[in-house]
Amino acid sequence: MSAGLPACIVLTTQEWFEECFKGRCTVFHFPPNRNPRGVGRLSSGSTCLILAKPRPRAPREEWVFLGEFTVKNVKLVGGEEFHVYASRAVIVGEAPPPKLSESSWIIEFESLTRYTRPVKLAECDVRTSTSRKPLKDWAILGFHVHKIRGCW
Repeated sequence: MSAGLPACIVLTTQEWFEECFKGRCTVFHFPPNRNPRGVGRLSSGSTCLILAKPRPRAPREEWVFLGEFTVKNVKLVGGEEFHVYASRAVIVGEAPPPKLSESSWIIEFESLTRYTRPVKLAECDVRTSTSRKPLKDWAILGFHVHKIRGCW
């Protein structure tokens, strides 16, 4: 990850990742009318780690870090504007597209990477209240070595 740039962890489903990885997906969108903490601070060059649920109601210990992508642009779009991005997004049940009266944060991205060894969330201490170091100083090992500057 680029030093000094904010980074984040996006939560999605394994279905989204698999469909996105094999297609022309370059847009990640959050569920309508949600205000994900810190997403507006991401900028071009920021990195997002992809944390996925293997199935919609899977317990947290089964969630896995599957890969990452590099941010090109972050934007809050209304339902009318979303159609411009819809062909580059993968729509899954937990994140439907926004209706005309709704809005959704989107992240346009590039360089979608699949980790050679997915890492289960249960193998990581991602609770910032009990971690020995703040999120900005974390080093994620096992797939790439990075310094993360958190957007939490």
